[in-house]
Amino acid sequence: MIVGTAFGGDGKLYALSQGVAPAGIQPGQPASPNTGKLLRVNYDDTFTILVDKLDRPTSVNFVCNTAYILTLTGEVWEVEDVGELPDHNRHCKACDRRD
Repeated sequence: MIVGTAFGGDGKLYALSQGVAPAGIQPGQPASPNTGKLLRVNYDDTFTILVDKLDRPTSVNFVCNTAYILTLTGEVWEVEDVGELPDHNRHCKACDRRD
């Protein structure tokens, strides 16, 4: 189940999967623990798994090439170096650094 999408600092689209639904799940119930994934959406409409075994993530946001993932339990997970900035001479104003 895709629960969020966001564009990374590299301009690519990323998706957040909450995970695998347990058998007999009722509408509105969360996915199974530790089955979530951070995915990059590819140009051919496929996904590349970047991080797996996330515990029921609910949203994702990017600052440059760092992903911040909020989980159902309120934890914030930081995943660094997700993608690259599009032009490596380009200055990332959001984090005041060059990649």
